[in-house]
Amino acid sequence: MYSYGISILRKPVGKTTMIKVLLLGVGRWGSNHLRVLSSLPVELFVSDIHKDHLSSALTIGIPATHLSTNPLEFVSRVDAAVVVTPAQSHFDLCQKLLESGKDVFVEKPITLQSGQAKILAEMADQYKRILQVGHIFRFDPASRWLHDSY
Repeated sequence: MYSYGISILRKPVGKTTMIKVLLLGVGRWGSNHLRVLSSLPVELFVSDIHKDHLSSALTIGIPATHLSTNPLEFVSRVDAAVVVTPAQSHFDLCQKLLESGKDVFVEKPITLQSGQAKILAEMADQYKRILQVGHIFRFDPASRWLHDSY
């Protein structure tokens, strides 16, 4: 199993329930995240502004009650979020998620402007949340081989 930045999937202290994760975006890269997240012991919620993208989540068994075209519909119900949307939306989404007290994994680039990335990092510190940026080729066959070999 890939580490998937398991740090954002930390179980809240004192809770015995399954962690709830929101996947924002199931397009080209998001479909890879969907595949990996659906294999982990998490309760998965999925959102994409394109309704037709959600069919892949239904196909693998994500309940329709856990799907939405509204990116922030499930924020109050989840512990962490994975942002795999177009880069121009990263800053606003991550800002809202951090303000809502969520740990966030965001695909690279974190933002389109370095000043915005700094703001998000400062917010993560302020709210004591994890903000992790995708930085390795988790889905690359060479990375898989390395992970499986060691």
